[in-house]
Amino acid sequence: MAEEEKNEAMTDDQVLVYTQHTRKQIVQTLMKNNQVPTDRSEQSLLVAALDGMDRAALGNKRIKADEKTAQGISGAASVVANLLNQIGSMTKQSLVIDNLVPVEPPLLGREIPDPVLVPGELDTNCPQLDYASFVSQNNPIN
Repeated sequence: MAEEEKNEAMTDDQVLVYTQHTRKQIVQTLMKNNQVPTDRSEQSLLVAALDGMDRAALGNKRIKADEKTAQGISGAASVVANLLNQIGSMTKQSLVIDNLVPVEPPLLGREIPDPVLVPGELDTNCPQLDYASFVSQNNPIN
């Protein structure tokens, strides 16, 4: 009973260390003299123990990779936030450029005629046109 209470008090890291150690002992016992056991049940147990060790190792690698990605995202978010704070703190006076000379925008001369606009050319929401409407508007017979 004291053993169960001890196991319940273990942290997640301690549980992982314990199970990895136990699996390692199982593998060492099953592979005496570095030989794969010939009994099918021992082979199944060996494969299961090795599979568990692989899964734990891959899980740890995935956790480390996720932590590294999270740190990168956090750093990028911090840079963007600082940049936005700097832009937001700028005032109109801080953007004034010395020696700025006002210039009138250039105008087209009278030698260039006014444009001839096609109906709908300046529309922002163009009407939808189906095939029958297009043919009826552009049919030379009508």
